[in-house]
Amino acid sequence: MTTTTRASDAADPAAQPDADDPSEPATCREPTPAPEPASASDRDPRLDSGPAQGPGSDREAGLTSAPAERPGSGEEPALATGLAPEPGSGKEGNPASGSAQEPASGREAGADSGPAQGGGSGQARDCSSAARGPAATGSGAGAGSGDVRPTLVTRELLLRCATIVGASASFFLLLSVVPLYAERSGASGGAGLASGTLMLATVCGELATPRLVARYGYRRALAAGLVLLGAPALVLTASDGMAWIAAVCFVRGVGFALTIVAGGALTATLIPAERRGEGLALAGAMEGVPSFIALPLGVWFAAHVGYTAVCVAGGLLALAAVAVVPALPGHAPAGDGHKAAVGVLAGFRTGALARPTAVFATTALGVGIIVTFLPLAVPSGATGLVAAALFVQPAASTAANWFAGRSGDRHGSQRLVLPALLLSASGLLLTALTGSAVAVLTGVALFGVGFGMAQNATLALMYARVPESGYGTVSALWNSAYDAGMGFGALGYGALAAATGYPLAFTLTAGLMLIALVPALGDRRRPSVAAR
Repeated sequence: MTTTTRASDAADPAAQPDADDPSEPATCREPTPAPEPASASDRDPRLDSGPAQGPGSDREAGLTSAPAERPGSGEEPALATGLAPEPGSGKEGNPASGSAQEPASGREAGADSGPAQGGGSGQARDCSSAARGPAATGSGAGAGSGDVRPTLVTRELLLRCATIVGASASFFLLLSVVPLYAERSGASGGAGLASGTLMLATVCGELATPRLVARYGYRRALAAGLVLLGAPALVLTASDGMAWIAAVCFVRGVGFALTIVAGGALTATLIPAERRGEGLALAGAMEGVPSFIALPLGVWFAAHVGYTAVCVAGGLLALAAVAVVPALPGHAPAGDGHKAAVGVLAGFRTGALARPTAVFATTALGVGIIVTFLPLAVPSGATGLVAAALFVQPAASTAANWFAGRSGDRHGSQRLVLPALLLSASGLLLTALTGSAVAVLTGVALFGVGFGMAQNATLALMYARVPESGYGTVSALWNSAYDAGMGFGALGYGALAAATGYPLAFTLTAGLMLIALVPALGDRRRPSVAAR
């Protein structure tokens, strides 16, 4: 799980600057004739770095919403899944900033490097920054030289973090409890059926959510997800029949899918493009910390106070988060009618999104393997080693996620994808030495660093390649890659280990992961091509 302020619902459209006028806001203009259109050399990259405007904007669906990676990073110009301008269309990148130039963006520098402020946020618009040049943007070229960078933590991002914590705590509090309750019902394979139903519903919901977001907006989709995640938990223990438990798990899985896909897309709109990697790392930490706490706490809670109490607590955590949803932005940009919505299938067919998705899914294989089989692979009685390894891996991932976010914002995310894959495979290979505690701990730490880098770099890269209307698709692709990678990793490794033993299975899986070098290297070489 991540990971930018706007006024799509509160601001008066009539009060916004003309979308065809790239000049300063009216409150900051000198009484002089309208300036000539900005050239590629002096255009402020923040004019193009933020997401598209809300409903009613003049922005065309084909315009990209985020800057391409800085020159020299090997990054492609910003892409859109089926929406980016064709090469040679005249929307060249700004050589001073690396951002895609839009002739009629209507964005105001200094005020709109992320989405516009929501109502009541209390943040003043900085008129003096409207005339700043590229060196003052704090993006790749200017970072590190004392230049002003856009604010990362805003009121709306904090409110969004509250919904992240509520959804994550609700999901993980019951993740192990529900299978235990299903086993208590006496049904054969009840635990597996409960978990399988939950994950199947989650993946299906992730693939369907982008169209729901395009039709109903972020706010409604997120609120519906929190309700579907929380309300069924309140009545889970009304029956111990397996059909009832499976039905509750299915509804909660759909709800969780809505919260992570719609919420993930919303999070991306609340983060300035210049600090996208760092913001996604922050959102990931907000999701990861509750999972570390809630997962063991749920089992302890069920053993000491009963299943009903823990299920009610899990339900209330999600429902309480609904209270802050009305203060969040409500809509993705309308773009060119409803053509701006990008379907998940179109995303799979677009190489600029499919390649980083494939790399991330490959690294996620290792997570499912380590979490599921490391306790069985190490010598019996090494419970302390297992506990330490299962702490080191997510801790290393969290730290690497943050490092990748800050580094990617300054130097480009694409340069981190290949090292992330190699570190992940190397860590899994070293973990094959299951008889050595040092090798196991070093291996899971290396894997954790690689996986954390892959989490942030692939997601930031994918968001940078689509307009805001494609954020839902990116979130769906990335989260489904996470879940499918973990699931297939555990399933495939289990079958392999049964035939070869755990150490050799770790070695073979590490080698298999290198197949992802094909999309990783291909992503560095292939030019920007818009899929139509």
